[in-house]
Amino acid sequence: MATYAFLSPEWIERARKIYEVAAQRHREDESDPVPKVTLNLVVTSVPFQEDDLLAFADSRDGAFRIELGQLENPDATLTIDYRVARSIFIAGDEGAGVRAFMSGKMRVSGNLAKLLSLQGYSSKHKSDEAADQLRALTELTN
Repeated sequence: MATYAFLSPEWIERARKIYEVAAQRHREDESDPVPKVTLNLVVTSVPFQEDDLLAFADSRDGAFRIELGQLENPDATLTIDYRVARSIFIAGDEGAGVRAFMSGKMRVSGNLAKLLSLQGYSSKHKSDEAADQLRALTELTN
């Protein structure tokens, strides 16, 4: 399987298919709902572009998905380094997020409680099928 840089347009395009299947699965099995959270992401030090990358994460449809662009009224906004974002969102390394936050490498504005609601869910689903597929899709060398 080909791999792509996390958050690159190619990665986003292929990840959408994974998200759609995951959203359908979560709609059919409501026993473990995804917390409904919207986040704007300002990703710094992106290896494939000079400027910060603007993206958003949205779980309102039953699956946690990341898209390019920004939401108008997100629950919170994260300003985060590319490698830290990849560690959190792809590797499922919540510790990377805590370390980045404590050291000032990740800034959060908005509703921190909404952001923290994802923490328990993501650790429980670190190895679900969608997470595994996203990891397989993601180039880890940059």
